[in-house]
Amino acid sequence: MLRIWRATVNTRNGLAFAIRSEQAVREEIFALALAVPLAWLVGATAMRRFELVAAVAFVLDGVLIGAGDLRFLAWAMAFSAGALVVTTLPILPLSLGIGWVWAALGVLMATRCVFLLVRYRGDEWAVVGATRAVRGARAGVA
Repeated sequence: MLRIWRATVNTRNGLAFAIRSEQAVREEIFALALAVPLAWLVGATAMRRFELVAAVAFVLDGVLIGAGDLRFLAWAMAFSAGALVVTTLPILPLSLGIGWVWAALGVLMATRCVFLLVRYRGDEWAVVGATRAVRGARAGVA
């Protein structure tokens, strides 16, 4: 039964395709042949790169949260959010589209990743003991 249904649907689609003008068919085939692989390649590649950058940022977030370096994380996120705002401002006025929104989110994640990698490579986040000393505070007074 399923084979009969598939044959019927394929025949109907084939006839509908053949009825159209040759020029319309050529334009459609050209557009699909060009757009689909290009959209998949650009979209999939960009998203994979964003995911890798985001994964590094999330891991370093966890490491620095575990070390109690929350003040730095707050400042790093504030600057990264500023980068996000700057990259998203022209999207609506220029009608740039959803790809630019994803690119702006990629900028956010890349900015966070850079800040966190720089902090991780230094030694200021690594604290021995249960408490973190506050700059300018006297010993024993929080």
